[in-house]
Amino acid sequence: MENKTTKKKSKKKEKETRLFKRIITEVKKWREILHLSEWRLEIKLDDLSNIDNDDGTKYLAITQMIVPYRKATIIFDVNIQPTEIEIIVIHELIHLIIHPIVFEINDSAADRITQAEKNHLGNLEETAVSRITSIIMSQEKGDDKR
Repeated sequence: MENKTTKKKSKKKEKETRLFKRIITEVKKWREILHLSEWRLEIKLDDLSNIDNDDGTKYLAITQMIVPYRKATIIFDVNIQPTEIEIIVIHELIHLIIHPIVFEINDSAADRITQAEKNHLGNLEETAVSRITSIIMSQEKGDDKR
């Protein structure tokens, strides 16, 4: 007979498996739509609750890239809600389009750019990615308000 702890772990694992499958489905869909087939992607699910954003909010996903090799790992928080998956997937994939520009600026100006300027570029990237994601989601929902 299974004890309560084993049953709880089993249910948690089942939930994470369903979540992971849903994430993979959305990544495949949006990777094709956004023409990102040249990127090698690794998708992971992890508890990101202990990692705070600069503004104190929690991460829902983190994308780590090796831009010259077009390789990325996207780590999704195990606690994201199913209704948030699509927007988070789109947001993280848009980083794959925008970040190489920031990378090139940082790389080409490495000896002339301050940390504050690098941080500013990162903030600009995040703003652009968020706006593009919002536009895409509006179009997906058929909302033509601009």
